[in-house]
Amino acid sequence: MRYCVNCHSPLTFVAVLSALNPARIRCTTCKHTAKVHTGYALCASALVLAVLLGATVVANYWGYGLATAIAIIIAFSALFECIYYWALQRGIIPSDLITRESLTSTATHSEATQTQQ
Repeated sequence: MRYCVNCHSPLTFVAVLSALNPARIRCTTCKHTAKVHTGYALCASALVLAVLLGATVVANYWGYGLATAIAIIIAFSALFECIYYWALQRGIIPSDLITRESLTSTATHSEATQTQQ
């Protein structure tokens, strides 16, 4: 599970889904922009576009028509959004989001700092 650096709220699927740029995801709580590694975001976007284009061409080649191609595009887009969210949550795609361990270590560090003062 990954958390916002600013407000420590968990990354939500809505934040990933509503991001226009896959390399910049805004926190739904504090509106802080989390930065995703650009190379990974570009590769993921290129892969999605290639698969969607291929699925559309295959659907049209087999004679299924535009309605089926649109349904395929929507289904694949939803699937890829879920995979992208899962990869961000697990840390497979690098970002500046923090883990639960980072939250506890920063909380412990700040408590120790306050105790010393």
